[in-house]
Amino acid sequence: MREGEQHENWHFGFGIDGGKLGTIFTRAGHEVVFSYARSNDKLNRLARDAQGNARAGTPGEAAKEADALLLAVHWSRIDDVLKQGGDLSGKVIVTCSLPMDTGNTKLIVANTSSGTEELAKKVPRAQVVSAFNTVPSEVLFGVFEARRKSTRPSLVYCGDDERAKDVAATLIHDAGFDPVDAGPLQTARYTEPFALLVGQLADERDRNWRIGSSGLENRRSSSTEGVQKMEIKRIGSQPSVKGPSEWFTGTVRIDPFFQAPDPALVQGASVTFEPGARTAWHTHPLGQTLIVTAGCGWVQREGVPIEEIRPGDVVWFSPGEKHWHGATPTTAMTHIAIQEKLDGKVVDWMEQVSDEQYQAV
Repeated sequence: MREGEQHENWHFGFGIDGGKLGTIFTRAGHEVVFSYARSNDKLNRLARDAQGNARAGTPGEAAKEADALLLAVHWSRIDDVLKQGGDLSGKVIVTCSLPMDTGNTKLIVANTSSGTEELAKKVPRAQVVSAFNTVPSEVLFGVFEARRKSTRPSLVYCGDDERAKDVAATLIHDAGFDPVDAGPLQTARYTEPFALLVGQLADERDRNWRIGSSGLENRRSSSTEGVQKMEIKRIGSQPSVKGPSEWFTGTVRIDPFFQAPDPALVQGASVTFEPGARTAWHTHPLGQTLIVTAGCGWVQREGVPIEEIRPGDVVWFSPGEKHWHGATPTTAMTHIAIQEKLDGKVVDWMEQVSDEQYQAV
């Protein structure tokens, strides 16, 4: 199965990788259940921010109708989450959990076995595959966003059951990677120690390494290699899109301008609001700049009155500042919107601006 096909996939487990991968699988078109976290609020927030067919649930609920289960919890929690998951007979379990000690200083299973093999012994009637633990979580969103490029970074997986490995390969492909079959489950004896090396290099990225969409890149060796050339996007080369009703009221046209490649985070678009149209309330994790280019519009920060904006005005919203913007009731407005990504996300959408709020000038 490849991108665009429908497939029911439920996400089970939690962690940095698990939260990000669950979001990616949701945006790739899968049905996802986020489960097993210290806070139900955190699960609900993940499901909401995933912007697709996702919800929060218990491990048992997540596993009940699952096609695939992603296990992304600390090794010390493995037995508990498996117990809460219930009968996992016949289930495909894709694990990225490493058998680390409680202090996260070393592998407690190595050499003659692996965490993946020990997990398979705990659930003998399930099919276990090891995947997603040899890539730093910092690159996951960048790889997913670059998935339509002609070349993809490779990601290994291993397991003993061919059907389970097909499921893992599909998820790897949908996340933006090129899946590489590394053989039987026993191969995890080599991939799990390698995952520690990847994690160590990721921790040192501020010194000698940087995180790119293709993975870890050495700063000293990449200064001249792989430098991206100048790119010109011609006017009219990118199709306009209609602002979705979930996030806008009225008629809104979005004309994409640019989305800078990794490691840059910035993107921009021209947005045109017909009279009466506006955004929903929202925030931006790294803030937003608006440059008004035509018409007359309104902006409002939560708790303060509406303000009028006209061509030439530049508006800055601070990170996390709740606000909305749009046209006036009688005049259309166009602005350029510039914002940056944080963990692959540029905006958190909230409730719609009511007519009463909009008319409270």
